[in-house]
Amino acid sequence: MTRAAPLLLVAAVLAAGCAGTPIHIHNGVPPDIDRSTGRSVEGDAYGFQAILLIPMGVNTRHVRAWEELLGKAGDAYVTDVQLKESWTWCLVGTLYHTTLRATAYPRRPSVVGR
Repeated sequence: MTRAAPLLLVAAVLAAGCAGTPIHIHNGVPPDIDRSTGRSVEGDAYGFQAILLIPMGVNTRHVRAWEELLGKAGDAYVTDVQLKESWTWCLVGTLYHTTLRATAYPRRPSVVGR
């Protein structure tokens, strides 16, 4: 049993490197959006995995791309989200590129006194 403990510890550490950070896309549609003036917004992020074992920014690239997209959208309602993944092999690892594209609809100006 004592010989298996170090192997289990190494396996647990390696498996922890495979855990990504999920993003949450809200699905509640606000009533005050203007669907006639949608615009396209995009966010992207990169990550590199060296020697197929050392992830550098790989597991958080979806969250970083989502935060960039939301920053570009401002307070607009974001919908129709599309995900594009690509990768490029390098001599010492793999470069991953994530692109999120969506449509952002602005809110209608509120009318006071109606």
